[in-house]
Amino acid sequence: MNIKRIRTHTRFYSLLLAGAVAFGATAVRAQDAPSNDQNGIYNEQGNENYDAPENGQDPPSRVARLSYIDGSVSFQPGGQGDWGQATRNRPVTIGDKIWADNNSRAELQAGQASIHLSSNTALSFLNLDDQTTQMRLAEGSINFRIRELREGDVYEIDTPNLSFNVTQAGAFRIDVNENGDGTRVTAIRGEGEVTANGQTYTVHAGERGEFNGTDNVTYFISAAPQPDAFDRWANDRDLKEDDSVSARYVSRDVPGYSDLDDNGSWNEEPDYGPVWYPSTVDVGWAPYSYGYWSYVGPWGWTWVDYSPWGFAPFHYGRWAYIGSRWGWCPGPYYARPIYGPAFVGFIGGSHWGVGFGGGFGGGIGWFPLGPREPFHPWYHASGRYYRNVNFNNTHIRNTTIINNRTKPRATTS
Repeated sequence: MNIKRIRTHTRFYSLLLAGAVAFGATAVRAQDAPSNDQNGIYNEQGNENYDAPENGQDPPSRVARLSYIDGSVSFQPGGQGDWGQATRNRPVTIGDKIWADNNSRAELQAGQASIHLSSNTALSFLNLDDQTTQMRLAEGSINFRIRELREGDVYEIDTPNLSFNVTQAGAFRIDVNENGDGTRVTAIRGEGEVTANGQTYTVHAGERGEFNGTDNVTYFISAAPQPDAFDRWANDRDLKEDDSVSARYVSRDVPGYSDLDDNGSWNEEPDYGPVWYPSTVDVGWAPYSYGYWSYVGPWGWTWVDYSPWGFAPFHYGRWAYIGSRWGWCPGPYYARPIYGPAFVGFIGGSHWGVGFGGGFGGGIGWFPLGPREPFHPWYHASGRYYRNVNFNNTHIRNTTIINNRTKPRATTS
């Protein structure tokens, strides 16, 4: 290791530790690192099980994001237990249920999809992974847009009396009556197929299909009606994403990229490439200091940020302390985005030696992992996942550390 590299490395860790100290002076002092007593997400020996996920599968690389809430919107994690108030930036995954009450609306973002919920609407996720987005609409209305339909992608909406699959990208409206025995499918743009009673019906752009009954479904196809206030609102939200400046630097598969536009600015940095700097933070602010930890399976403890822009920068890429301020580095633009619950390291407590790699178990604070710093999942994952979640979120120089799937520890690359 040459002198220049040693100096650069030393300065890098000094900045990270400075950030950790800043946490101690702000919100982190009041927030201990999550304990290791829930579902065994981390143990005294550290999580070395990178080749044998507990359930035989790696966590999904894609989640949905609750990106907009207006009115009374409720959330039930995993479809079980008590309902609670939905919160913006909460990751949404398989089994989660959402209810938008009377005079309420909500929006979710998931890869190439944006999903808008109207009043009195019950939506849940049956499947959500790399290529499949399957939702159940029990009652109410959704307007959803698929920006791009790639080979192998599946977008399916199930209602009590039919299933609808998108076959050409576009915008769609689905309405289910309160009894669940009537569904209207409107193709505003694009095209899809309805399956009911073992029969398949195509709904073309500019058409609306109405399907009634459950045992013997009847149907008829007519011209799509003019957009109502809900449709116009959904379209305005989609246009904001279409016109996003941040899409030049962040993959459109990353939920929340458009919220960066009004809350910061981009700058090209010689050592980091495009970097986004937030403009709406207080003096002394540091990443992962304005939010809370929430347990979200199968990842375990997950950071949920309070900031309206606080999704993409805390679940993708890395943070860097450049000059005298924090900036977000989105990572390789053309790499498939892989969601992470929080790219942080932990300090203090009985596991100081493993803190830099990230892991729970007695830590007293946390700090953001910087560019080229490997992230060690505290949840069960394979070696393939371990490599991909790192390579697709930052530029790893010392690939030996990643390829060897080392036990979490401070790195010295």
